[in-house]
Amino acid sequence: YRRMKYIYISIAVAIALLTANCATNTQTTVFTPSLHTNTQSAYEAEKLRIEQRHQDASFTALRELYTGTKNYQPWDSTEHEASLALLNAQEDQQYTLCLQLAEAILMKNFTSIDGHFGAYNCYRASDETTKAEFHRYVLQGIINSIIQSGDGQIPESPFIVNSATEARAVIKMLGLIMVRQEPVKNGQKNLDVYTAINSDTNELLNFYFDLSRARLHSFKASIPSE
Repeated sequence: YRRMKYIYISIAVAIALLTANCATNTQTTVFTPSLHTNTQSAYEAEKLRIEQRHQDASFTALRELYTGTKNYQPWDSTEHEASLALLNAQEDQQYTLCLQLAEAILMKNFTSIDGHFGAYNCYRASDETTKAEFHRYVLQGIINSIIQSGDGQIPESPFIVNSATEARAVIKMLGLIMVRQEPVKNGQKNLDVYTAINSDTNELLNFYFDLSRARLHSFKASIPSE
């Protein structure tokens, strides 16, 4: 494990948000399938609202709409592999390459935590403050959307994520090191429990994630078209 040379954006704040939500959230946010007839257009429209910083823009809606777009491939490892290359570029201070990789990731998946985090770090290192601040804004919005979707520490109220890549990114943004991932059941619901370690205290922590959207996508993809 190689530590980042860059400080994760407000890790303490993210953990504080997590703790606060664990104390106040008594229900898991309920997500329903989008009613939009053209989800791709709806996704692009919500993305534009976020880019323009509309007051009522919704990161939760953005993430949900993304699962209905042509680019949503939750089990594809391409984004994860690109994120590893992005991390290496940041550590090696190859900022031009870093930004190229970040923008390529975000072109396909504007909801990518790794993509926005990499863009933030490398724009900041390149003294492009305005662009760095934009990616920090989006990054915090996405993380808040996930943290507010559930408690995360009990199977009855998991974090709702779009993919395993997104789940791993949440673990990283909390400043923790991934140890293992295992499937678990909560009644009839399939969940995933991610075990992570706090390298400062050696404490092991479990976080529960709901990947139902990814599983539903796979199920629909397996149905032969008529």
